[in-house]
Amino acid sequence: MKKKADIYRMVTPDHLCPWGIKALDLLKRNGFEVNDHHLETMDANQQYKEDNDVDETPQIFIEGERLGGYDDLREHLGLSPDPREGETYRPVVAIFAVTFLMALTACWGILESLSLIRVAELFIAFSMCALGIQKLQDLKSYATGFVQYDLLAQR
Repeated sequence: MKKKADIYRMVTPDHLCPWGIKALDLLKRNGFEVNDHHLETMDANQQYKEDNDVDETPQIFIEGERLGGYDDLREHLGLSPDPREGETYRPVVAIFAVTFLMALTACWGILESLSLIRVAELFIAFSMCALGIQKLQDLKSYATGFVQYDLLAQR
């Protein structure tokens, strides 16, 4: 018999909580029968937090006992903390710095001068390519991070 879990998460027309989606997915992949309770407005979400004396949603209950949020669920399932936690913007800054230097070098190599417009065009082109390659390194996190904007992924 499957263990039962309840999840209370924010699902509004304008916002789909990515932590709630991740928690729901973890529960289902780990064989739980899940009752998914939607908090459909910001006011309903705030009221739920006040009524239950919690700071965040989603909130997960397993067999009627409150487990907590997404991080608590990961811990309960014996998983390490979410690998995306604690990252900085340094890699993105490094990518932009390198692609800017590439744009300067390419412009100088092609035109033997620096044209501000051509450097900007090359910088944008090189940056888009580098960011696309970067996303391929962690496709799962990229997909789950932007699932609230992807209508197909929401299904």
